[in-house]
Amino acid sequence: MRVMGILGALLLASAGAVYGLSPYVEVGELGAGKDGAYLEVRVGARGWEGVQAVHVDVEYDRTGLEPAGFTAGDLFVEPLVLGPFDRSERGVSDVQLASLRGPVTVGDAAVGVFRFRVLDEGRASVRVVSFETAGEDWSVETHVSYANALGTGVLPRATRLLGNVPNPFNPTTEVRFELASRVGVSVEVYDVSGRVVRRLVEGVRDAGSHAVMWDGRSERGEAVSSGVYFVRFRAGSHAETQRVTLIR
Repeated sequence: MRVMGILGALLLASAGAVYGLSPYVEVGELGAGKDGAYLEVRVGARGWEGVQAVHVDVEYDRTGLEPAGFTAGDLFVEPLVLGPFDRSERGVSDVQLASLRGPVTVGDAAVGVFRFRVLDEGRASVRVVSFETAGEDWSVETHVSYANALGTGVLPRATRLLGNVPNPFNPTTEVRFELASRVGVSVEVYDVSGRVVRRLVEGVRDAGSHAVMWDGRSERGEAVSSGVYFVRFRAGSHAETQRVTLIR
């Protein structure tokens, strides 16, 4: 009864402090199933400590997506799961989980994966509009609400380098790229002899649109000379190179 009580309370928009926990949403590549294309949305957080129950609302574009299920993640062992409940009139999929073994203390873990059927790839947008947790004392903390929703916007259909703006440039330019899924990314600037001038990005990035600024300087912070340079973009197995021109 105590567990059911807190799960009911988690449906309310209770205000709470936000300390340590950093929720996130990750969207996978479009897949193909027996009912057509589908999309998987992973919701989790970094900095878990002493959490015993979680409530998540994922808002989706009803013209582009249709809820098709939920799978619990690695946050709890054998959790009690209520949902997902589809509130189609609002375009929200709602799920609640509680641990039957007591609070957990982990660093990075997933609440679970929401699955959607894709009706229109151009409108496949999702965002977390409620992310609430309860600890050992069953007090509720609200980490995400409509006011600070976590979203992806419309997902890029492909991973690609969009190029830099402006080009030619002086003194700075913005290198833009899109990712269809969360993946390891590197963006490097080379000179005409093939030497690395500057490493702009190195690490994992979430699906979506991204941009990074190059200020026309080398790794050592020295201003490079006018001329032609090459931006090398790699994301997983995908690779592209585009030419940029610096005019002093």
